[in-house]
Amino acid sequence: MPTYSLNNENFDALYEDGTLAKKINYFYVPALYHHRFLDNRFYLEAGFQLGLRNKAFDVFSVNALDGDLEFTLDTRDQFARLDAGLLAGGAYKFKKQVKSLSLGVYYYYGLVNVSLTDQVIKNSSIYLFLKIPIGAGKADK
Repeated sequence: MPTYSLNNENFDALYEDGTLAKKINYFYVPALYHHRFLDNRFYLEAGFQLGLRNKAFDVFSVNALDGDLEFTLDTRDQFARLDAGLLAGGAYKFKKQVKSLSLGVYYYYGLVNVSLTDQVIKNSSIYLFLKIPIGAGKADK
């Protein structure tokens, strides 16, 4: 996205033709309902997800004659500390056992405006996952 002014003539002149990347890091915890079907091979999950913001920063970058320039601006005060939304997805299990390797996808739809400025920013994500059961050995007979 295009850069914005920081009210510094030297900075603005240097980065006016550059690019801007907003990076907001959240730690998410999902709570999901899990339903298996077709001999336990496929399953669907749906529920909500809560997030706690860790870091937020804007990265200004420009390709200059002397090399690439990059400036990172801490923007934590512009974003809410908490996020919440809906999470849904499905997966395929490679074996019929309940505890087995599975591959799937989730979609997260944020319900909270995480911006503390005039902008409306709602997080959304697509997650691809591979679940590997650990400690799921054969039970004693």
